[in-house]
Amino acid sequence: MDFPLYTEDRILHRNKEFLSCFNTESHKASREQFSIELRKQCRRKFIEVKRAQMYKEHPMPEELKQYQNIFSGSDDDSIPLYISLIDKNRTSFPIKIFCVQRLCKISNDKKKIMTIYLYGIIKIIIEIIKTEDLQLVQACLWLMINLATGNEKICEDMAKNGVVGICVEIIKRNLKGISEDAVWCLANLTANNPFVCMQIITSEAIWVIGTCIEKLLFPNSDKTYWIIAHITKNIDSLDLLLYSIKWSTIGLNSNTKLPSLCILFSITKKNPDLILQSPGLLRTIIEISIKDHDTIGLTAIKVLGNIAFGNENHTQALLDNQILNCLSKNISSINLNIKKESLLLLYNLLASEMSQVYQVLACYDIKTLMLEATLHKAFDIRFEAWHCLRLITCKLGPNECDIHKDIIFYVSRGLNIEIDPKILELILSAVENILQKSEEKVYVFKELIETSGCLEGLGKLRNHGNSSIQEYSDRIVNTFYDFNELYGIPDDEENQQQFLEPVENYDFS
Repeated sequence: MDFPLYTEDRILHRNKEFLSCFNTESHKASREQFSIELRKQCRRKFIEVKRAQMYKEHPMPEELKQYQNIFSGSDDDSIPLYISLIDKNRTSFPIKIFCVQRLCKISNDKKKIMTIYLYGIIKIIIEIIKTEDLQLVQACLWLMINLATGNEKICEDMAKNGVVGICVEIIKRNLKGISEDAVWCLANLTANNPFVCMQIITSEAIWVIGTCIEKLLFPNSDKTYWIIAHITKNIDSLDLLLYSIKWSTIGLNSNTKLPSLCILFSITKKNPDLILQSPGLLRTIIEISIKDHDTIGLTAIKVLGNIAFGNENHTQALLDNQILNCLSKNISSINLNIKKESLLLLYNLLASEMSQVYQVLACYDIKTLMLEATLHKAFDIRFEAWHCLRLITCKLGPNECDIHKDIIFYVSRGLNIEIDPKILELILSAVENILQKSEEKVYVFKELIETSGCLEGLGKLRNHGNSSIQEYSDRIVNTFYDFNELYGIPDDEENQQQFLEPVENYDFS
């Protein structure tokens, strides 16, 4: 049997369709995406199990069946009845726990939290928690966890009514499951709430939580670390910052990397020297930024960016700990957020002293990736890449011809495809910096700009819709190029007149 040969079109189609089969980067990206989805799936399962426990309702007691019509109606109608039944001293235990759990389920809808709060539920559940029945205490904690996700006013009211102290006492008792819920409640209270954070800092609560971290009392929960992460935003005490670094170091070696990195992010914004004083911590953060390509890796890069924003000692510490290896891997990442933050980190490194700038540019991979990023389809990536290149042209002198020639090549491509005024302004600034710093080598770069198509691009920008871009391109052309030389017009006045005057009765045949 004869088989038909593939046509040329068919071969091209197969090459296009099956290219990803041989593309190692696509396989790497799919593996990274699979691991991210797997972690998210495990996290969702954990939350679902926890919520299933939280909202597992007791059967309706016989005494409440008379209110069946109200309970089956809208939540707004049933909320005041639940709260009134909880508040009664003679209400039996089955009725109280049933009502608390129903309120817990309703408060899962954030729109209902304010309604529940306005009926004065906080003082009521605080009184209930003082009882010794652990099942009822846990149900009340679940309700407070949901209430603590409300607005700042609700969280402050909870703190003023002693919820922080109650949670700390429950944590100190180390009750299985219940103490962990108390930590969860504090984590929600401290999120974006400076008042509650200050209350924890000025009490024994901060040391109780720190002890929980050091003794690994809740190994499967990251809530203790989130409390510290929220608090470090409001810490100015050097001792507390040092303790926070100690606690975050413990978290980096477990499954609580994200909140631990958030702690370090807040610390590096205030005092990056503290990170450098901790042996091995900087190397650990860099390794995490290389290995993780999700939110954890992104946060690690942001921490490194804060350190690079410091002085030359901070930059040198990063360079000594192989930050360039981290950058070369992350700038080539398919994750746009990681790519963008890596370029911001690179910009901070390039803003340092000249010897360190040369050290960065000596890495061929970083230089190539930075130049190629100027052609990326995402605006943020192109903008940050041109931001880095403009800084290079501003800092480097005329002797660095190679990097300037590479930049001019990408400038010529950028001028012809770019339309956004913000990026065009960076490109024009880079061109102007190169020509201004060229000095005795200015003719080399002028000729290169002409032959590469940059000059043609500059001419087109003189008709750009943005007036500032028009003025900028006009200034560059008028400053560095002679109009007569550019268009081949003779220098002497007599020949100029002959060159410019119109020719009459010219035969166009």
